[in-house]
Amino acid sequence: GTTRRLACRARVRLMLLRHAKSSWADPLLKDEERPLNGRGLRASPKIAQLLAGSEEDGWKPTVILVSDAVRAVSTLEHMALANPGLQKVDTHVCPELYQSSGSGLELVEALRRLLAEATEGKPNNAEGGGKRGGK
Repeated sequence: GTTRRLACRARVRLMLLRHAKSSWADPLLKDEERPLNGRGLRASPKIAQLLAGSEEDGWKPTVILVSDAVRAVSTLEHMALANPGLQKVDTHVCPELYQSSGSGLELVEALRRLLAEATEGKPNNAEGGGKRGGK
């Protein structure tokens, strides 16, 4: 109906970024506890620099949703060291993103819900305030 059409007019750009290369060195670690390996630690800042160059083309995140997996949070932290602008973005650590990784539809539904919660009451072009969620 009309309400749905109006709600869909807001322009949203979604970028999905996978964590950098993780370590399998400790077979006793749970999957979500695996850290980045050396290659992942070196790649994270490069990814941030590449994305920072895209800001001129209009890409600047207003909200970041990150899985609570150690390697995902670490990727974002290392990216933020190379691109300090990311430290100012409204960031939410979302266990649901790790837990829904098995099904594409489940992930889409989780993203839709989490994005709606994270941006509730904010203008479409609002710059985030650096809020961090937790486990």
